[in-house]
Amino acid sequence: MTLDIGLSVSLHLDVENSLESTQTRSYSLNHAVFMLSQFSVTRMSGTSKRPSIIIYRSANCKSNHIVEPHKRDAPIFLCTRIQENEDPLRTEKAEKPCTDCTITWMQASLEYPDGSYANANTSLWLHHTFLVNTNRVDSVCGADSPGERFFASGNEREAADITVNGQVEPLWQWNNVGMLVELMNQGATEQTAFLTITYEYVPSFPAQWYKVNPVWLDIQSCNGSEAPAQANATFALSMQPPWTSNFTGRITSMIGHLHDGGTHIEVTKNNTVICNCVATYGQNPAYTDAANSSMMNMPGMPASSMQHISSISTCDNGTVNVGDQFSVNAYYNTSQYSPMLNTDGSLTPIMGISLFYVAVNETGSTPTGTTTGSSSTSTGSSAVATSTSAAVAVNARTVLFAGSMVGVVTAFFM
Repeated sequence: MTLDIGLSVSLHLDVENSLESTQTRSYSLNHAVFMLSQFSVTRMSGTSKRPSIIIYRSANCKSNHIVEPHKRDAPIFLCTRIQENEDPLRTEKAEKPCTDCTITWMQASLEYPDGSYANANTSLWLHHTFLVNTNRVDSVCGADSPGERFFASGNEREAADITVNGQVEPLWQWNNVGMLVELMNQGATEQTAFLTITYEYVPSFPAQWYKVNPVWLDIQSCNGSEAPAQANATFALSMQPPWTSNFTGRITSMIGHLHDGGTHIEVTKNNTVICNCVATYGQNPAYTDAANSSMMNMPGMPASSMQHISSISTCDNGTVNVGDQFSVNAYYNTSQYSPMLNTDGSLTPIMGISLFYVAVNETGSTPTGTTTGSSSTSTGSSAVATSTSAAVAVNARTVLFAGSMVGVVTAFFM
């Protein structure tokens, strides 16, 4: 089934009704691959029944072409990285195709138009993406955030499992959803790829389930997510001040995000560590740079440094009470693990993020412990794309960060 959402984004859903999850759960799941494509940079003039979607773009973008859905030969591109002093274009909401569904599991990936897997070994990275529910207020940053931040992924592509060991914790019913995407091309030529997000979901909102609140902890607090990196150093950065909870519930899942050079990220509750998300490097060839990548060709970069973060372990333990204070500590060792560099050899900024989900007002017994991340999409086997619509072209070596874009889209399933 294909849903055309606005001028510049089409959603492609491979739906298998009553698909049983490979994990032990007490309910049937639907499964969908949510494929984003066809980003335009201008707004359609006049009146249209189809809502328009605008992306943030820098002034040196070379095209103002409005891309019509499903035209593979349409010129698609990413701009070079946006400068801080550039004014973004407006965003417009896209009409949602459904309102009665509940997400239980999410995972992002990056694929080529033929469905094959794109990663560091092919010189193309999913640097990061995150989703916000623009109709809800963020638990941590409130009005300082464009909406409730509820999913994030870097190139490690760790899944966010909202449910735990077959118990029934749902996410919320979706409203309008905004997305930020940053892709990176280290190759010598332009590449074309799809960002995909795979979901498991159930229809409606089962009466016995609890609503889940996402909590986004960031070393930069509510001031963006990028912090300066340090070369050949061991260092840590912490979120200050901590976030104070105004609700009660049980933590169902914790995921973390670091950049290369990172070793682990801790979540603390009232100054006690409750989760340690550990980064693992180069678990398979997909996370080793291609021989012709820009990183491999940089002076002073040894071959042993060309492995990248391939998974970050997750946790599923803990409770939240009103007044509890939570923070996050990100640890880096750029002597042991090479940090990411711009094409001029300068250090790119780093991040330290933990996102956890709380089943609000649920206080029953809970499993405790940490689950090692498996980088389940690292072989490209779990996110199967079948779309034939246009994709996003990532320019070669303009900068290490090939582009940054923001569009408001909807992510609902029938």
